[in-house]
Amino acid sequence: MIELEHVCRSFEGKQALKDITLRIGNGITFLVGPSGAGKSTLASIIAGTDRDFTGTLRIDGQDIAARSESESYHALNTDIGFVWQNFHLVSSRTVAENVALPLELAGDVDKHSVTRALRAVGMERLADKRVRELSGGQRQRVAIARELAKNPAVIIADEPTSALDTENARSCMNALRTIAQERSVIVVTHDESLISPEDGLIRLSGGAVVEKRDPKHTGASRGRKARRDFNGLDITATIRLAKNSIRHGLLRCGAILACAAAVAAIAAPVLGGAVSKQADDALAGIYDSYGGSALDIGIIDSFTGGAGTDGEDTGPDVDVSQDTTGLLERYANDPRVEAVYAMQPYDEIEIKVEDKTYQPAPSGNAPALDHLVAGSLPNPKGNEVVIPLSAAKGLGLSPEEAVGKTVMFKATVTTWNGNEPVWKPVETQAVISGVADTTMKAPFEGEIYEFEIEDAFFFSPEATTEMRTQADLAGDPDFMLRPKSPDAMIEIKDELSAEGIVPLGNFELVENAVRLQEGTRGQSQTASATMLAAAGALSLAVFAGATWARRREGAILRICGCSRGDLAGSIAAEGAIIIAIAALLGAGVGSVACENILAGAGVSAATATCAYIVQTATSAFENPFSILKRARR
Repeated sequence: MIELEHVCRSFEGKQALKDITLRIGNGITFLVGPSGAGKSTLASIIAGTDRDFTGTLRIDGQDIAARSESESYHALNTDIGFVWQNFHLVSSRTVAENVALPLELAGDVDKHSVTRALRAVGMERLADKRVRELSGGQRQRVAIARELAKNPAVIIADEPTSALDTENARSCMNALRTIAQERSVIVVTHDESLISPEDGLIRLSGGAVVEKRDPKHTGASRGRKARRDFNGLDITATIRLAKNSIRHGLLRCGAILACAAAVAAIAAPVLGGAVSKQADDALAGIYDSYGGSALDIGIIDSFTGGAGTDGEDTGPDVDVSQDTTGLLERYANDPRVEAVYAMQPYDEIEIKVEDKTYQPAPSGNAPALDHLVAGSLPNPKGNEVVIPLSAAKGLGLSPEEAVGKTVMFKATVTTWNGNEPVWKPVETQAVISGVADTTMKAPFEGEIYEFEIEDAFFFSPEATTEMRTQADLAGDPDFMLRPKSPDAMIEIKDELSAEGIVPLGNFELVENAVRLQEGTRGQSQTASATMLAAAGALSLAVFAGATWARRREGAILRICGCSRGDLAGSIAAEGAIIIAIAALLGAGVGSVACENILAGAGVSAATATCAYIVQTATSAFENPFSILKRARR
């Protein structure tokens, strides 16, 4: 039962409805009158979409004016059905999907309810057809079935036959009269030939009721079993609606993803690669000049600063003496360090493996290790050694054959008695853990000079300590540590300096390269982020345009029960899914040549998209009835 008491509605000071008091029960009632009489205004008030009226409106005893705006739209999902002159179906969906739309929003999809609604209007056999394939009369019956599936207390039909021929108009009216046997059906029309003497009638003129009669035959009401309460889209329904929208709009989604992939594929490798090449070249130059020892850090207990090779004073002319005790053990277990080896020089070396003996030529240089050819560095806890490649060849062994064999090592170590050198014999038996290229590289006047240090043997700390004890040498030996990265080299140098230890190494060159790399990394990240932002922005533009073009579809969703918040949430979810995929796709394509693409940029793009789309949805879908009326015209 619909009850209106003293209902008035004004627009800009002009009364559209004047003191309307009515009771409308079950059966079909026609709302007629000339243009501007207030028919559409009264229909909108009963539907709950026009709330700016005075007076009282009750449906089945519920005060409609007491509902919030969201509750009024939610009532369109359960209590009120609205059949439009131009059908207003979602053309990308099938007949059954259109009918199920209000149930889908409520998370209450019941295939039997859909089938019953289609059967009631004679459209059951066309359930799987696309709406665009139907005739006008068939579409109108699908629109009626969609409202009927809601099982509402009231169905309002706005000019339902104006776009139909005579036969289809008659079929439409028969369906509405059948439905009216168990609920209130209000038909807004200009065509009074549709009205029979048994039908109810409300005639408006100048905003006032000038004629009123009730339906004579309402039939035996079978009652109405109300569906569960609908309080808006829950998270599951929101995501389901977004997924279905994506599924029905594959062309739109494909265009968005193609835009993202194209932008990333073309621009990210170009910009990202260009800005990082400069830093890569700088580091490569250091490695070319110094080989594998480019990052090595020397820890020496004493040395003297002096003039350079060109006679210029390149450093402090002072003696440096420092306590390096414990540093060897510390850095041997440091995860930032790839290798630690003692720089203990040996003279008069003789090695023996099985029955083969080899004596390397003395170099007069400190040991230098460029890179391992085979095997591994010595185990700090074992009696192991890395021998130079020249020693393996001198023994008649390949590097791989040498690894694992036991070597007898004899040599002398220089000690000092005041200013007099003393050579003390040492020996040890060790397992060959690796074979190294001991080529030393040194840049001089623009040229790189290379020479192999054949007497460079790298023993484990345990073996080195044993031989130093034989030579009566106390304390830790001088040693070299090799960081795993330029960043680690600079970090270790800084912490040693903070402890008062002066390390030796190519710090200035490497530090400059690291600073350059950090700068270009930021530029690369900026370039990558720019590409992701461009992909997101282009996708956003396509999506926002598509969203605006789909405002009619949004209006249809609202008359099926979506509030503005529900609709904005659904569109935001859809946008977040599409833009997130677009950003990930852009990152994936661009990272083939540019690995520094920031995932955060993708998140930012998705977030910005969602915010923009919520705003778009809120404004574009604020008045669904006006949108659909414009579409009707």
